[in-house]
Amino acid sequence: MLQTLRMFATSRSRATAPHSSRHDRRLLAFVAVWAAAACCILLDARGASAARGQASVELNFHVQPLREPAVVGQVEAMDADSITIAGKKVAWTSVWFFHGPAPTIVSTGLVELRLTNGERLVGDILGGDEDGNALTLRSASFGSVEVAIDDIALVRVRGPSGWADEARFARARGVDERDIIFRETALGFDPVRGVLERVEAKGLRFEVEGGTSELFAWDSIAGLTLPRSESSAESKVSGDRLRLVVLTTEGSRVHVRGKTSDGEALVFEHARFGELRVDRARVLSGHVVDPSTRVLLSGLDPVEVVERDLLSETALYDWRRDRSVVGRELCVARRCFTSGIGAHAHSRLTFLVPDGVKELRSWIGADDSAVLDGRAGDMRYRILRGDEVLAEVASVRGGKAAQPLPPIAVEAGQRVVLEIDFGQALHILDRGDWLVPVFVR
Repeated sequence: MLQTLRMFATSRSRATAPHSSRHDRRLLAFVAVWAAAACCILLDARGASAARGQASVELNFHVQPLREPAVVGQVEAMDADSITIAGKKVAWTSVWFFHGPAPTIVSTGLVELRLTNGERLVGDILGGDEDGNALTLRSASFGSVEVAIDDIALVRVRGPSGWADEARFARARGVDERDIIFRETALGFDPVRGVLERVEAKGLRFEVEGGTSELFAWDSIAGLTLPRSESSAESKVSGDRLRLVVLTTEGSRVHVRGKTSDGEALVFEHARFGELRVDRARVLSGHVVDPSTRVLLSGLDPVEVVERDLLSETALYDWRRDRSVVGRELCVARRCFTSGIGAHAHSRLTFLVPDGVKELRSWIGADDSAVLDGRAGDMRYRILRGDEVLAEVASVRGGKAAQPLPPIAVEAGQRVVLEIDFGQALHILDRGDWLVPVFVR
């Protein structure tokens, strides 16, 4: 259309130049203005179409059922029993795991709260009550929530280099039953023992041993441990009800049930906090906890563990539940998973098959932390039953997308071994992830 207008204008100017009439000049001016307006309309339409296409891609969810192909698309509906993606209704009881539109964790929030049931809440502290029974945390994903102090096992404070590894707090605390504030020094943690009085917006009001009450500013401490019994894995949440574990962009991990959805947010129901409204763009990933249909391996204790380095019998890293071996989220090729086992070559974890299950399913991948630290490892993955190899992938390298293993038939009472062995890069940065491994009923 614009080309036709240009040809018309050119032909008229050539036909009338250099003696164009006033009428022709007005006509040419009108045509030029009309063409410019048409051009703007077309560009706006193209821009809107591109924006719609971009939004469509950015807000897509990837839902992986246990026994069916993945479903990818926009969330059209959600409730406690199911989620509808791109016209397909999928029951939560059949969902294995899912990924939201958010690509990775964004470092926002000063404080991380580790709750006794394994949940993590990341955000900024707005203050606490005078009696020291609760604090208020504001999350970038779901707003402000009031958290009971009795529900908190660990507080981590973000420093210049990020969070201190949670395993360091456990080692430093040992079996001490007192409240302990940890300050970071060049030589390690400097523990301050006493009693937490209350939480304030500026820091922790703490009664140091000896009776002195002091305010420890947030930027002066690395964390706080409280004498609570914390679950060793999110997969060990008590109760038999189906629930979702959802990871948001700032790193919060909450146990919820689906409630509803609208054009901008997914609305979940939380046992402590009530309704949590999460912007769709802030949903990173999640998995389903449903004892009636599956048993998560990260919620089980292996009956035998063999870990060693290439050059010694001492393990470079110990295996971890629902975390990589270096204490970060389980992420492979910039996709994070909320359940699994992080291990370093060489490792052999032996699990006893529980009653009532028929299959073992898992995805695998090299953890992104190795790539971020400068080099991609290379590992061999195997699942064995005695000397029988049930599944094997000879080479899994850092930076490559996670991949599923074929389903493996199992019977109650059998012993299956999850093995990560050295690959072509020897033992260097061989940080492997078993992603959402489950025994399926």
